[in-house]
Amino acid sequence: MTIDYDIVHAEFDAQESELTARQTALLENWRFYEGKHRQWLKVKEGGHNDNVTINLCGVLVDRTVSRLFGDPVRGDLLDFDLVPTEAVSEGEAPTLDQAPAPEKIQEARRYLEQVWERSGGIHTVLSRTGVYGAVTGHFVLRLVADDEIPRFVVLDPGIVSVLVKGDDRDKVRAYSIQFPVKRRDKDGDIRDADFRQLIVYGPEFGGEEGWYIQDFIRFKPKTSPDRLRLLDDEVPRWQPAGDEEIWPFCPLFDGQNLPSARSYWGMADLENVKNINDEINFILSNVNRIIRFHAHPRTIGIGIEPSQVQDTAVEAFWTVATTPDKAEIFNLEMQSDLPAVFNFFQIIREAFWTIGREADPSVFKEKIGNVTNFGLRVLYMDALNKLGQKRQTYGKVLSNLLERCLELKGFSDLRALPNWSDPLPTDPRETVQTLQMERDMQIVSRETAALERGRNWEVEKRRMQEDAQGQSVGKRLLRMLQAGGTGDEESE
Repeated sequence: MTIDYDIVHAEFDAQESELTARQTALLENWRFYEGKHRQWLKVKEGGHNDNVTINLCGVLVDRTVSRLFGDPVRGDLLDFDLVPTEAVSEGEAPTLDQAPAPEKIQEARRYLEQVWERSGGIHTVLSRTGVYGAVTGHFVLRLVADDEIPRFVVLDPGIVSVLVKGDDRDKVRAYSIQFPVKRRDKDGDIRDADFRQLIVYGPEFGGEEGWYIQDFIRFKPKTSPDRLRLLDDEVPRWQPAGDEEIWPFCPLFDGQNLPSARSYWGMADLENVKNINDEINFILSNVNRIIRFHAHPRTIGIGIEPSQVQDTAVEAFWTVATTPDKAEIFNLEMQSDLPAVFNFFQIIREAFWTIGREADPSVFKEKIGNVTNFGLRVLYMDALNKLGQKRQTYGKVLSNLLERCLELKGFSDLRALPNWSDPLPTDPRETVQTLQMERDMQIVSRETAALERGRNWEVEKRRMQEDAQGQSVGKRLLRMLQAGGTGDEESE
């Protein structure tokens, strides 16, 4: 049984206008993230540019990505625990014959470390994934098995299209990866073309179980040098390029950045704050121009002929040759320091962070030293709720990606579960006091307390035993010295 690729192409071709519109919207998001904002004030050639650009959109994305995955400098980068597969009943501890041997888990960890390293490093992959998700609203990763050690590739969602079931958007029938290229045609000429790779679920299009991968090329019509006339009447058609592959699972792993109920594609972090960032830049640009023109007082003369004004060397003071009762000289100063404008700016700025569901530290920076762990979580409540939504999606997709990668190496009896770190800084004194109270209530073990404090229990237990033995020897020597004897005398 073969795949009817003509039907697949026909369905994706019908979505090309939608793909183009989505790519245009995504380019605007990237413009905001990269700080290429609108210049509100016109600048004369050779004149001064009063436009002010504050890229809050970029800060918003970078903050959320850092909080989502952690940072290797802080030592809280996302990690994954390898545990037995769901063959073991949920909530039950695996028996000795069911649980994978520790050596096997360590081997699987070393294998994943090699995969991350070949992919550019876990921090690089996670950062790219988070930025693509926050800016475009969706993230797509690909498992590439082009060597003994596979690798992960973060794809641009702008080149990916999907076909889903009409009554179930979670069921993907096919993926398309499409972008412009240049290729030689049958005559040896280099021409513009479109590359499209189809990744099709076999049973949906006449094939057997599995995911079919096939590359295609479609040459664009030949045109005159001015691109105004077609040089041939060839109808562009998709032509196979390369051999077909069949995978037991889909090599693409994608998910929504933030949930969107009406679309397969998720919502970006910048969805509702781009225009607010524009308004902030508009306000500050106009204030900047006002200050440049009116920050310094202007000297005005009334009832004075221009020919009567003479310059002196006294700080450019102007003297006027006229009678005192006819001349009046005064400084024209701004009647206001623009407090209403700056108050409005603060309102717009707070709206940006509120709608972006991110806490603005400048609001409570003067009180940060007095904020408790609980108070900090209240201040960051909406940001934490947003983070929780993201971790549900990103964690599920990344776990699925790692588990499929482990299957390629024969570790099908292991699951990869994300080990998320606490996104907020905490006061260690409060944490220790809480653990001490729980120890006094006998509801937590010493091992659990050590793990929550980030310590290796086995290492700490061995060190405590060594300390206890050292103290015992010290006390024994002290008693012998106080008795005026030696170890030999005591043994006698």
